[in-house]
Amino acid sequence: MKKTKHTPWVCPEVYPEAQKLPMMSDAEIDEMARDIFENGLREPIDIWINNREEANGLTGPFAEQLIDGRNRIEALNVLTTIAR
Repeated sequence: MKKTKHTPWVCPEVYPEAQKLPMMSDAEIDEMARDIFENGLREPIDIWINNREEANGLTGPFAEQLIDGRNRIEALNVLTTIAR
């Protein structure tokens, strides 16, 4: 497939416990990208927004941490490089 310029999906800081889980191989990421292309993103990408200080009157932007979805973000980046 032909690759094009794209704006990558940006992964926020990864929650420390989530970093302990291994990333999928490139082949597995490619397979996930094909599945997302054919069936859509069926599982959400979970991001925690630390807005505890909002109760004290502070406004954002607040820090974000990725809880789950590093592999899905990589698969979405693969999809954005494919010319459709």
